[in-house]
Amino acid sequence: MQATAINDTQVELTWNNVLGEETYRIERRIDGTSTWTVAGSTAANVTIYVNSALLPSTTYVYRVSAVNPEGTVSTPSSEVRITTAPADTIATITLTPTAAQVTVAWTGTIADKRWHDVQRKLHSDPVTSFTTVNAARLPATQVSYIDTTVLSGTEYDYRLMSYNDAVTTVGIPSLTQVTYTLLTAPLNLRIPTIVSTYTGNTVPDVTSTSVHVLWDAVANAV
Repeated sequence: MQATAINDTQVELTWNNVLGEETYRIERRIDGTSTWTVAGSTAANVTIYVNSALLPSTTYVYRVSAVNPEGTVSTPSSEVRITTAPADTIATITLTPTAAQVTVAWTGTIADKRWHDVQRKLHSDPVTSFTTVNAARLPATQVSYIDTTVLSGTEYDYRLMSYNDAVTTVGIPSLTQVTYTLLTAPLNLRIPTIVSTYTGNTVPDVTSTSVHVLWDAVANAV
């Protein structure tokens, strides 16, 4: 079992699949206590779970058990510990996308943060799939970054990682993962033709006050 802190109130849990289970039961306790509570469950073959509404700056202990169709509960997995981020170190990010790039902007980081990384993953991938898109770590004075390595029509999650120094390998993630689907630019822009009622010839569908324009539809446009 593995645990990854998403932000100050969420943890993502993953584990290996087993045979014969009907559900998985995820249990949690605060480190230093002995009472386990059920955090949630997943269906058969679903080996990822996001636990929300947690306390900032708190260490949690997790374990998972398999439950078969008869209701028999397996021996729990090994325990994992994970600490949520401090609430006062969280940034909020916003996205301004086009078909070719996404501008990521952020606010709310605290003064002792010296470096930032902008990270991205496909929306369908787990949180452990986040990778840094900026080639060099960004200074604390920078408040935006333009990501030009995106593909049109693709749904991405973004987050900002903030660091106290240049060599820290564990950063503080932004408050939310902002998701956006980049739209594909409309193609095949054209003016249709009609048969003129005066000449009988095929002419563009244009009048003295209007132009009829067509284009191919794209996915996710509203």
